[in-house]
Amino acid sequence: MSNKKLYIGFGLAILLIGAAAFNAGRWINRGTLEKDQVSNVTPAPELPTTTPELSGLLVEKKDNAMILQTVSFDAGSGWRLGDSNAPMDTSSGPKVEVIVTGETLIYRDNFEIGPSSIQQTVREATLDEVASRMLITIWGREEGDRVIADIVLVQHLKE
Repeated sequence: MSNKKLYIGFGLAILLIGAAAFNAGRWINRGTLEKDQVSNVTPAPELPTTTPELSGLLVEKKDNAMILQTVSFDAGSGWRLGDSNAPMDTSSGPKVEVIVTGETLIYRDNFEIGPSSIQQTVREATLDEVASRMLITIWGREEGDRVIADIVLVQHLKE
C-alpha cells in the first residue's frame, strides 16, 4: 500500500512541476514581448494581403522602368529590416526589370507606434521619389522576364 501512495505522490509532484514550468515559461515570454518588442504590427489597409511578386533594391531607373536587385528574406539569410549590425546580401537574387504604368499605385510607408502595437501607414508617392537605399516591394504580374507593377511600396532602409 505504501508503494502505491509513493507512486501517486511522485506522479502528482511531476504534474505540479510540469504545470509550474509551463506557467513560468508563459510568464517569462509575455514579459519579454511587452518590454522589448511590440507584438502586433498591423499592415496598411491600402496594401494587398497577398504575397508580393518581388522585393529588392534599386539598381537603375529610366523613364517608367526600374531594375531591382532582388533580396532574399529567407529565415537563414541573416538579415532583417532595420538591423544595422548585419549587412544585407544585396546580391542574393537576380536583377529584374519592373515596368511602372499610369495605373500603378506607388506608396511610401511610415509607422505609427502605439503602446502595444504598430500601425503601418502609407502615403501616395511618385516614381521620382524612388531612389537607392530604399527597399522596393512590388505587387504585379510577370510578363516574360519583367514584372508589370500594379502596386509599388517604397521603404527607407536604416543607414
